[in-house]
Amino acid sequence: MINELQCQYLLEKFCDTLTSAQACIPDASLQHIQESHDTLKSLTWLAKEAEKLVHDCCDAEWIQAAMIFANAKEHFASLTFKFRSYMELLHSIFKEGATKEFLTKLHNPKWIDDVKDEEFHFIDKKAKEDRQRLLLRLIHVGSSDSKNLIRRLQISSARATFLQDNATSVIDAWKVEYKSIHRVPNGQIRKGGSATVHKVTWLGKHFAEMCFHVPKNQNIQEEASLLTGLSHPNILPLFCYTTRDHSCSLIMELMDGDLHQLMERLVNNESQDALFELLEAVDIMLQVAEGMNYLHQNRVVHRDLKSMNILVKYNEHDKHVYAKVADFGLSKIKELSCTYSNLPMDLGTTRWMAPELFGDSKDHNVGPSSSSA
Repeated sequence: MINELQCQYLLEKFCDTLTSAQACIPDASLQHIQESHDTLKSLTWLAKEAEKLVHDCCDAEWIQAAMIFANAKEHFASLTFKFRSYMELLHSIFKEGATKEFLTKLHNPKWIDDVKDEEFHFIDKKAKEDRQRLLLRLIHVGSSDSKNLIRRLQISSARATFLQDNATSVIDAWKVEYKSIHRVPNGQIRKGGSATVHKVTWLGKHFAEMCFHVPKNQNIQEEASLLTGLSHPNILPLFCYTTRDHSCSLIMELMDGDLHQLMERLVNNESQDALFELLEAVDIMLQVAEGMNYLHQNRVVHRDLKSMNILVKYNEHDKHVYAKVADFGLSKIKELSCTYSNLPMDLGTTRWMAPELFGDSKDHNVGPSSSSA
């Protein structure tokens, strides 16, 4: 019911890649198969990611699913671009080996940008058609949820204009009643200087609630509106928000933990020789870089990028880390929450600061509430 054309195109790209690999393997030499090991491993991770996205879009409760996944064109475009790149790489390895000429082509920024732009342009056309189909379905439903979702879709399609014109109207489209959010008993995930994170249920699914305590009559809607409509596979999205008394809660995707915790756990694992294999480490770095690039394209500055703010899902079976950048665009909300909170300040920010910021800071124990952090 949602993202139908994008799902179909993603499936076509996967089938093309799979067919290409199956055709090449029988005639490939042992050396070429060994050279393709990392590429096939990455392709397996990619296939599982694509399968999950399509499965999420096929939820029987389609209005609820659309509240979460209707604005997922960045996810689809990223996956189709990677499938196309892997197909090119596999074809080269199996037919010619990892030749210097092809590797030069693969590392050519212009070639990469051209392929990426082509895929993103094609997905954008599919996404617009999917959006129109969804809007027609929602208009016929006529429920409060459908009207709210229509407003979100309108804002997402012209986000920059809506943000500039009326931040309050924008964030209101993402506002839900507090009673619709249900905290899980004993579900506190983290308690920090600026926010407390709880495991909650909303629309019958599990999410993470980031609860900030803010002073009375303090308007944080403009700051929170920066997060609305942002959607990328490597950033933590805002699904909705709610207010109660002197608190503001942001409902985000529930992850397994952060990268810092994962690295500590792997260090203590005596059976593991290294934290990550080279392929895994590079993959994590690329995921974080792609998430940050998307934020910068949308004029959102993080201000506190560190391993504790890279949330992950970790598959123990294939050792794949799925990373998402979190805690971006919240500097003003954090400042208010820290100022009016009895909780201790978050520590460790200084060691992660960009070097050029130290010259502007009189106090080297800068926390996240500082305007220079």
